[in-house]
Amino acid sequence: MSTLSVPGFEILETLRQTSKTITLKAVQTSLDRTVALVFLRPELSSDATEVRRFLNTARVCSHLKSPSLPQIYDIASDGDRPYLVMEQVDGPSLSDLVNQKGPLAPTQAVRIIQSIAEALETAWKTNRVIHRNIKPSEIRIDARGISKLADFGRATVITLEGLAADDEGTGMIVGTPNFLSTEQAQGLAQIDFRSDMYALGATLYFALTGRVPFPDSDPETVVRKQIEEQIPHPRAFRPDLPGNICGLIIRLMMKLPEDRYASWNEALGDMQHVLRSQPLRRREEPFRGISTVAAYENEAPAVEAPRLRMVSKGTGTSTPVADALVASAAKDKCRTPAPLRATLWLLLALWFAALANDRVGNPMKLPLPHPLLPLNTWEDWVVGLFAEPPAPPTPVKPVTPPPAPVPAKPLLHAITTPPGDLSVAAMPKPAPAPVAPTPVVTPSATPAPAPTPEPVQRPPVVPSLPQALPSDVTRNLASALASGNIIAARSALAGKINVDPDRLAEFRTAVAAIPDPQSLAEETLMRSRNQEVTITYMGKDRKIIPHSIVNGDISADYVSDEGKRPVTFKMSKFTPDEIVKLVPADSDKPAVQAAYCIALLTAGRKDDVGPHRVKCGVLAPIFEAAMQQ
Repeated sequence: MSTLSVPGFEILETLRQTSKTITLKAVQTSLDRTVALVFLRPELSSDATEVRRFLNTARVCSHLKSPSLPQIYDIASDGDRPYLVMEQVDGPSLSDLVNQKGPLAPTQAVRIIQSIAEALETAWKTNRVIHRNIKPSEIRIDARGISKLADFGRATVITLEGLAADDEGTGMIVGTPNFLSTEQAQGLAQIDFRSDMYALGATLYFALTGRVPFPDSDPETVVRKQIEEQIPHPRAFRPDLPGNICGLIIRLMMKLPEDRYASWNEALGDMQHVLRSQPLRRREEPFRGISTVAAYENEAPAVEAPRLRMVSKGTGTSTPVADALVASAAKDKCRTPAPLRATLWLLLALWFAALANDRVGNPMKLPLPHPLLPLNTWEDWVVGLFAEPPAPPTPVKPVTPPPAPVPAKPLLHAITTPPGDLSVAAMPKPAPAPVAPTPVVTPSATPAPAPTPEPVQRPPVVPSLPQALPSDVTRNLASALASGNIIAARSALAGKINVDPDRLAEFRTAVAAIPDPQSLAEETLMRSRNQEVTITYMGKDRKIIPHSIVNGDISADYVSDEGKRPVTFKMSKFTPDEIVKLVPADSDKPAVQAAYCIALLTAGRKDDVGPHRVKCGVLAPIFEAAMQQ
């Protein structure tokens, strides 16, 4: 294939090969543009069924329109060899990025995955197309920073009956084993978009940890492990990962399709929550199975792993999940004892009562700790409410002080006359001190009690605490802010830290108040609602009239020389530099200045942070440390 000659094209190199296709990089001489030519493998070109499947899938995919999907320019043939002329996506693959620079920052990884999820949603909603081969090497980042799927060679259309339109036969496993969904690994006939969800979750796992699921095994072993075993929790490799990102991966990689998201829109909603440092939406129904991602720190799963088995080729039937997935014994293990629940509710009620009392000015005159102090401080306070009052101090009989000594008479004769006009004879003679009469004590007389001295009030000894954060906390906090991970920044200040409590409360309050830069960008656009503004989007300056923003989608009118036309922009498509332009840089609020510094750091503009760092209040030294990372 490397020596193949195609009229009108100059072949440059072979890009990739699959079990069915070979993709070449070429220059289309008539238009002077670089394209990708996708051919069926030579051994399949003479198979009429394979040719029909190849062309039918290409025609369906040619109608898909999404920034993250490669465009199909033409379907042609060279003799009896059909081929596709497609958009060539230059730039490194996601696999290349991770192998060269290591695991990605959480926000960057989720934005890449979100773009691909939007493309897969378009493919499913438009023509019920699924990709079936999502993996890091299939995702490329072009020069504008846009994530694109490089190939649709294994894509297929799913009929209303849930079967693949290409009819490759039940039991045929299609895809890459390390990123294969459990239903694909079983060879089930009925699959849908949730198979792509699983592969996308495995791709996000790789982007954040640098590890593929079930490495160092032969393909058959990997397929079996996808069905039966689990992979380590992402925090086993990166303990700083936010909990909502880990929860997103766990949900995408649930072994049973019905435990994953019910739609791409629901999954995209949770991805948006992750980017905004918000918790994931709560699932109302309990999971029937488990995730391929194991619990953190080797925690036992809540239910037994589903016992799945391969489907024999040609049967067309699937194996139901074992009843152990919903066994009542597993549910009993998750129940909390009633006395413990009552204690927890009591402690929660006390905390809310104390917080309310503090907010209204402490009318109960309780010695309350600050609500932002560590939990152990509140535990000590709650325990103190139920503790016995201290016993009164035992009175100590005061000791009668000895009588004051009588001062001796001055020896005037031993003092010589001092110089000057003052002489000893001229000095007044001091009057003798009165001598108190000595009381006569009889045996029967009772001495009067001596007066009890007032107790001396001494201030309690308070151990001195450092005013600055410990070096490890400062380092973790600076690293989280430098990567734009506000949730990790809050986690860095959790727990017990050896610092002055009031000072620690200042840091926690400051970090809790930092808004998400993307939310500030949205607010900036909404302040110009129904007004013409110029924004930079995907590397180009555009004039728009924004109207509304819903779930990160900007509804606006695009203004050009030809007039206005309605368009929809996605906040997730803005590059970090473009977000910086929308975040207010002249705000007098330290929290907004901190968000602007985070946007600058995320965009790689460390040199611009300095003038704004000093306006971040207590977080100024933390951003100084973040600039050094």
